[in-house]
Amino acid sequence: MTSREDYLKDKLRQAPICESHTEYLRRHIVLQYQVERYERSAWSGEFGPILCYELHTNGLHFDQLAEKWGISLPTLGKLICDHCKRLEKLPIVNHATY
Repeated sequence: MTSREDYLKDKLRQAPICESHTEYLRRHIVLQYQVERYERSAWSGEFGPILCYELHTNGLHFDQLAEKWGISLPTLGKLICDHCKRLEKLPIVNHATY
């Protein structure tokens, strides 16, 4: 096993107790970009900027990105859906009505 694989396995073992599979995949992808030391001006070490870079700047299509990341298209779709949900504004309850 390489030191890169050891590093990733060690970092992935530090997962939060209630981490979903989607969260696990997001974290795993981010860790791999950190290991490879991608220096992108728009990348802040988070999943969203990595996803946007690969799709919009690097110009990858969904099938190409799924292949690059080693995941299925439906899994990539779940990651994209999760990313988009995180961009939605949080609801603000208006107690003055009803």
